Amino acid sequence: MLAARGQPEKAVRLWAAVEALRERIGAPPSDIERARYEPLVATARETLGEEAFAKAWAEGRGLTLEQALDAW
Repeated sequence: MLAARGQPEKAVRLWAAVEALRERIGAPPSDIERARYEPLVATARETLGEEAFAKAWAEGRGLTLEQALDAW
């Protein structure tokens, strides 16, 4: 939703935070979730460029759950 609203950096940070949380609790996304999610991530990567995408992704992975929710 954030990416569609013209906020791809914010979306990338949130996706990365969610991915990090899923890794910590051992809850990988389902195939259906992944099929919906991967094209959105690819579009955000293309929109931002690799450097900005990587920066936003790294920032997102460093967020706590509370910080990620506050950013929403």
